Amino acid sequence: MNNKILLISALLFVSSLDASYIQQKFWLISCPLSGCTLTFNACLGCYGERNCKQCITTIKPECSPCAEDIFDQNDLETVNGNKYLLCDATDSFQVSVCHFHCRGRYYQTGQCTRLNNVPICECLSQPISSNTSTTTASSSQQTSTITFDTTITATSSSLSNNTTSFTSVYTTLNRTLPSTSSQSTAITSVPPTFNGILKFNFSISTSYQKLFALGNGELLRGGYGNAIEVWDAQKGTIKRKLTNNVHYFPYLFGLLSNGDLVVGYLDSKAFLIWDIGQAHAEYVKRTISTNDLIISLTVLANDDLAIGQQSNNYDILIRDSQNGHVKKRLIGHKNAVYDIISLPNGNLASCSADGTVKIWDLASSSLLNTFVHLSPVYSMAILNNGELITGLSDGSAEVWNLATGDQLRSFYIHTSAFCRNRCIHVLNNGQVISGSHDFELNIWNPLDGSVRQSIRIHNTPIYQLEFLKNGNLVTSSSSEIAFWL
Repeated sequence: MNNKILLISALLFVSSLDASYIQQKFWLISCPLSGCTLTFNACLGCYGERNCKQCITTIKPECSPCAEDIFDQNDLETVNGNKYLLCDATDSFQVSVCHFHCRGRYYQTGQCTRLNNVPICECLSQPISSNTSTTTASSSQQTSTITFDTTITATSSSLSNNTTSFTSVYTTLNRTLPSTSSQSTAITSVPPTFNGILKFNFSISTSYQKLFALGNGELLRGGYGNAIEVWDAQKGTIKRKLTNNVHYFPYLFGLLSNGDLVVGYLDSKAFLIWDIGQAHAEYVKRTISTNDLIISLTVLANDDLAIGQQSNNYDILIRDSQNGHVKKRLIGHKNAVYDIISLPNGNLASCSADGTVKIWDLASSSLLNTFVHLSPVYSMAILNNGELITGLSDGSAEVWNLATGDQLRSFYIHTSAFCRNRCIHVLNNGQVISGSHDFELNIWNPLDGSVRQSIRIHNTPIYQLEFLKNGNLVTSSSSEIAFWL
């Protein structure tokens, strides 16, 4: 009996200890007050205190006190002679802040744990050199170009123990996409395939940045500076960079029907339209200046831009890609809009941190239906049978009937959140492939949720899945880019 009383007393003491420690963290007050708790989702791949602060405040300037408090040395707790951020492992927001804090200190990630019974944030992996950026000036043009050094180490390997062969009848989709000549040509897009064979795995020193596949076999990669990397996807090498002297943090990409590239720049809230039809002679055709707090972009069939926002009432804006005028405003979401896709009947579907997927009649700008989930919806895709599949922040997936709005099936696929950069894809055999913050690629059956294959080659959370036009997959985490066969 006495032992039980002692155990209960000890547990109560630990609970009160956690509460007293956690209350000391000023960022726990300033971040929620500024509405910043979800803004961290867009900055999980930052590196360095300056870059991490800039990422948060660029998306939402009101979060400046929050970012300052997270890196305030006076707000750290000394345990065993070392200073730690305090962190409650049961609070998902504090777990995200721990990761963000450690990224700012040039570590790969962080985890909430205990040291001497004190709830702390432990930064993991060896710190990465902070000397990752250089500034060079071109005397001939009298302009400065900021470049971010990407240190790349290539390894080629085959996951022979995790290889599954998929066979199906290939279909082709013809679409006019940019070529390396002055004229655009019809590019054949091969349906996505995945055999589980790793071709290249590159270590990167500049953290995760958005990827975008072009029809000529090239792959674009954004960055914190003003440069867009153009990769040869077959060789896994950087061929050149697209730079400008005004706009920084290229974050969103799309293609117009004439092959022009649309790039959304996070820091200036502007869209640049690039002519990339001529090799090594790219130039900016026009600039669309906005006040949009951009977080997602989809180019519609008529070349209008569907833009999801991180704030500004979270409205989806339909802008004319020629003059930038707002043609329509889709009103209804209560939080960040992570993705927008076109449906086969011409309607739009959007998924959001507010836990909903909304179906829109684009012609009338009216809301047709709302699919309510219990967690933020990070990714979505259309199955071959026309059903909608969604990936959630808790690692679960749900299947919905688009016509009736009924939820048909639900199952857990990952042990952590689906990533939110187009992280669900339907393969040519009808199976689904998805990536997650649990570091894993899973191939699974959307009819019963059975996971057929799990592959883990990334050492940090997966942030994006991008299929090349030849049907091969590229995946990216904060520390690697993997090219698959």
